Amino acid sequence: MAKQLELDGGVASLDLDECSIFPKAAGATAAGRLAPPFRPIHYLGSKQRLLPEIRAVIDELDPAGGRLCDLFSGSGSVAGYIGQERPVTAIDVQEYARVVCSALLRPVHFSPGDLVKAVEEVQASAEAKALNWAFQPLINYEVRCCGDAEEGNLEGLCDLLENGSLFVSSVSSQGTQRPELREACFASRKRLDEVGLSGSVSSVISQYYGGVYFSYQQAVDLDVLASMAHTHYGEKRDTLLAALLSAASNIVNTVGKQFAQPLRPRDVQGKPKASILKKANSDRARSVWREYLAAASKISARRMPDLGHSVLRGDYTEALSRPSESFGVVYADPPYTRDHYSRFYHVLETIALRDRPEIVSITRNGLKRLSRGIYRAERYQSPFCIRSAAPDAFHNLFGRVGELGAPLVLSYSPHEKEDGTHPRVVSLSSLVDLAGQHFRDVEVRDVSGVTHSYLNHSRRRLELRKSAEVLILCRP
Repeated sequence: MAKQLELDGGVASLDLDECSIFPKAAGATAAGRLAPPFRPIHYLGSKQRLLPEIRAVIDELDPAGGRLCDLFSGSGSVAGYIGQERPVTAIDVQEYARVVCSALLRPVHFSPGDLVKAVEEVQASAEAKALNWAFQPLINYEVRCCGDAEEGNLEGLCDLLENGSLFVSSVSSQGTQRPELREACFASRKRLDEVGLSGSVSSVISQYYGGVYFSYQQAVDLDVLASMAHTHYGEKRDTLLAALLSAASNIVNTVGKQFAQPLRPRDVQGKPKASILKKANSDRARSVWREYLAAASKISARRMPDLGHSVLRGDYTEALSRPSESFGVVYADPPYTRDHYSRFYHVLETIALRDRPEIVSITRNGLKRLSRGIYRAERYQSPFCIRSAAPDAFHNLFGRVGELGAPLVLSYSPHEKEDGTHPRVVSLSSLVDLAGQHFRDVEVRDVSGVTHSYLNHSRRRLELRKSAEVLILCRP
């Protein structure tokens, strides 16, 4: 059975019986092995490669198979894996994490045909047509910039990557927008006013992040799909929205597929980088529609047992202060460096909340301007990332879990001076001492040969390193 699906101005034929983006149902495997969960978003420090080891210590500490409390659930790797055989309560302070975990633990099943039909309908909607028309001046301008870059003139593309946010240009005169970009921005703002979308959440991705994190066309397509997802409620909405977050994570035009900062198209001398066109094209040529269908299909194909999983958005202290469920074991993977994770995923948070956030302002050389990363002003700042606050935060964590009488598994990745990563705000020895004040037995288990990605700010790229990842087992 083949259907026609319009993709970025062209028509691609998708064979729903054979196309690789529509997988077969995935679930637990034979002989007690668990299927690795689909990871919807790129996530720094993900425990995807460590899942069998985490499962083994959880089973060791709680052989009865009680409920797992995943306190900092993040991208849902641990919750989605362990949730195949024991009930899980996933908790995270970020809305995008709640959405992703909800979709992994309680996916709603859609047939491939229904997914394609829904995409075709939203593509033909009046809102989609209005948004595409409004951003056509900027879409056309971006095409011209890429064409000029192919001819060796990179200035227009660099300016677009640095100053292309329609929202930033509309509220601030910062930056050095070329006249052509200013004209295109003015034309698109005028068209947005004409169709009544200038102040609407229906255009927030396009207005805030188009040109900077995504191409304008990709941003418009993400907005259109966001409108579709937010017409639903509950688990259906979370499944569709998680697929959208996955598509955004896969196509984002940054180093390492995170949102900590847009691409820097110029070198330290201010000259355009020769590689910038190739990098921009490699990400901006990716189809939002295809990425969305692939993610929605993989999430929808998951077969999870009905074990009464629950997903909460909130601070870990709230979950541990008044637990509505009895936990057999608690797993925690809080951040250990000064990098606040919300900085890496703030765009996903805006997509999940579908609001129009206030943007952080910074002052440099006496000039106040909006942050280059277009960061949310109310972005969550974790006490675990603040050197002065982290010891008390860990003391509080250990104390609250200890009061529940449940065992705790804590993930920790040691710092190595030569690897270029940031030092840990709390050392491993200090964590063991703190845990020992609340648990009768604290054991450190090495897990060697685990590879993680770390953002090396000095080199502006992601590096891989092998480290002795450790699991701290705390017995009540």
